[in-house]
Amino acid sequence: MNRGLLSTIRRRGVAATLAIVASLSGTVLGVTPSLAAAEPAAEPQPLIVKLAGPEGVPSDVPNGVPLPVPYGDLGPGTPLVITRPDGTWGCTANFIWRSGGTKYLGTAGHCLFPTPSRIQACVSGCVFGVTSGAVLSPLVDVCNLNCSFPVIANGGVGNDFGLIGLANSTSTLRYTVPVFGGPVGSIALTAGQPVCYYGNGLGVGEVFATKARVAIGAGATANAWYADGAASLGDSGAPVVKCDPHTSDAIRGSAAIGIETHGPCASVIPARTMCGTTVARAIGLAASSGLSISIAEGS
Repeated sequence: MNRGLLSTIRRRGVAATLAIVASLSGTVLGVTPSLAAAEPAAEPQPLIVKLAGPEGVPSDVPNGVPLPVPYGDLGPGTPLVITRPDGTWGCTANFIWRSGGTKYLGTAGHCLFPTPSRIQACVSGCVFGVTSGAVLSPLVDVCNLNCSFPVIANGGVGNDFGLIGLANSTSTLRYTVPVFGGPVGSIALTAGQPVCYYGNGLGVGEVFATKARVAIGAGATANAWYADGAASLGDSGAPVVKCDPHTSDAIRGSAAIGIETHGPCASVIPARTMCGTTVARAIGLAASSGLSISIAEGS
């Protein structure tokens, strides 16, 4: 963040600064707003990162490497290591979902296709998104061989959502989005609305200081939301919530907006760098599989 923007935050507070960022979103985020793409844009790509081939696994952090204190437990923003027949892949968890007394961990549907045999998570001492693919320690099993996937939707932008069954004995769940907080309820994204998200993308999510990011909403359809923000491979599945001013120098996450799944998304709405599935659509996709779900709220 440049010194001018930091100075603005100190002088005017978060509410005024968010308004400035919204009005200048293209400049702040390095994207020039336009009603038409300058050239044909590529189709949105899933934001999943390959960590290793079928025979490979991510390595542990070498002894003596200093690590920041992470947001522990399993929940929104947790790095996921997914073992599938086509290799080992990295994604991000979104919200904890409920259906009656059963709990599920959400992510992007394309992260679960083809069907994984094992899913692991890093809940402490995690470094994710380094040049070699991933360095994580320690890894804990979310599920191994007996994984349950009641929903795997892999139909592109707005039709991309997956659920991972969690054992009822799982007691180390975290319901809040790191740094920002939330979700509390859900909302449809509107143009100009700042959004908060937390992911593990290469480059943009290399370290804890940049995992928590803010983007500017470009609007939504019934199935998909679109925004201008920093996103990259490994962010797939990340939780996206509405940003609200909290104090003069802080931002708080509130209502859930959706799940980050793809980018860039300029082929749909010019200059939009990230997009994904709305909460309403995720609930609808689960309903089509015979499952009634809701988000377990944070604070």
